Amino acid sequence: MRWITAGTKTPFYTRKTIEITKEIREAYADVCGLGQFVFYINGKKVSDHELDPGWTDYRKYIEYVRFDVTNYLKAGTNAIGAEIANGWYIMDDHHYTFRFPEFMPPNPNPYVPFGKSLVFAMKLLIRYTDDTEETILSDDSFKVSEHPVQYSNVYGSELYDARREKKGWNTPAYDDHDWKNAVMADDVPDAELCEQFQPYIKVIHTYEGKQIHENVWDFGQNTSGMLEFGIQGKPGDMVYLYPAEKLDDQGNPDQMAKGWTLVDNVITYIIGSNEPEHYRGRFSYIAGRYIAVKTGSDAVITDMKLHAVTSAWKESGTFTSDDVRYNQIYDMIKKTVEANMVSVHTDCPTIERFAWQEPNHLMAPSIMFMKDGRKLWEKFLKDMRAAQHTSKDIFHDYAGNVIPAGDGLVPSQAPCYIPNVLPVPGMGSFYDIIPWGSSIILGTYWHYMFYGDVKIIEDNFDAGMK
Repeated sequence: MRWITAGTKTPFYTRKTIEITKEIREAYADVCGLGQFVFYINGKKVSDHELDPGWTDYRKYIEYVRFDVTNYLKAGTNAIGAEIANGWYIMDDHHYTFRFPEFMPPNPNPYVPFGKSLVFAMKLLIRYTDDTEETILSDDSFKVSEHPVQYSNVYGSELYDARREKKGWNTPAYDDHDWKNAVMADDVPDAELCEQFQPYIKVIHTYEGKQIHENVWDFGQNTSGMLEFGIQGKPGDMVYLYPAEKLDDQGNPDQMAKGWTLVDNVITYIIGSNEPEHYRGRFSYIAGRYIAVKTGSDAVITDMKLHAVTSAWKESGTFTSDDVRYNQIYDMIKKTVEANMVSVHTDCPTIERFAWQEPNHLMAPSIMFMKDGRKLWEKFLKDMRAAQHTSKDIFHDYAGNVIPAGDGLVPSQAPCYIPNVLPVPGMGSFYDIIPWGSSIILGTYWHYMFYGDVKIIEDNFDAGMK
């Protein structure tokens, strides 16, 4: 695959038209955009995926997504398009981003971007009924343009400027004469490329928002989801939407979490016209049950929805009881699991969104009874193998002293985007935690116990022995 870029750290569009003159037997597209992408052909989103590709340590391995696009292509002119945004590849810090609490020492090993600009790659293979085939690769003949999403934060904050929308940008008829040509990217990590194999993220339920008072909407359930709404106002009007898990004593959404950090996420929408407009999240998810809307104008919000998303949508078991309380507990845990499975297993969908490893053995049997964890745990374990340190890996303290990672150490998070390796006085290390890193062994054990596949032991034996 060949990587192209718009040379920007902010979201961008890319597109290209191709001509098809023969009858198609089948066609497949291998696609990746880092950090997140949405793929289109002839104006239609390809598949029901959300938040592709899965989060990984992009210096170790990168997942591409294979789409069957046979039914999306047609004879004549076809438009191929994609939207690319940040994710963890180049983390955006607008509004809320995780910061270590005051009881922890400053971190001299902060997040490091994986590249200089966001990137896209595609390989389209078309097989024709006359037994010939054609391969189309991303290159500098693709066109690129700025996106109405001016910034996209992995924790859910976003600025959407509808004045910058390009109607019909992903259709064959669109005139892209004023778009620039893409540039070949030269700084993408030399990592393993592999097809995304864990269950993709998708919408499992849509919660309709209920307006409980003037500027507050209630979805009835805490979840991780993609926000959608209709809006009408005057061009340039700005509307702010604040998600929260709970309400304060006055009935307003409260973004304070655990009493020590303000998760001040906000989606900012700038109205582009006098006509009714539509917004739907693409590149990140919000977490919570409530939305507070703030506007200094007469803008009107309608049809507020929250689309719950998860990788854990394959069911493997159910539970019912004559005691309604047990059913409620089961439903609560099930929804909690779903909200924390987004290609990695997070410990909470609001404050950190980090892939802490202890749930991958502590909760493995409970989750595997209710969800098909076969491919999910294969992904978690691959992330642990990718994160495992060698004797060559070092960190530094603020004085510049070398801190060896430790040969064979599996960190407490995998992938780990912000390695906090310094011990906390009186609390010890949050990076080198034996019960967390031991998931490389115990997670393997539970996978084998449930699915009986000896390959999971073969894949993780060497890492466990280290």
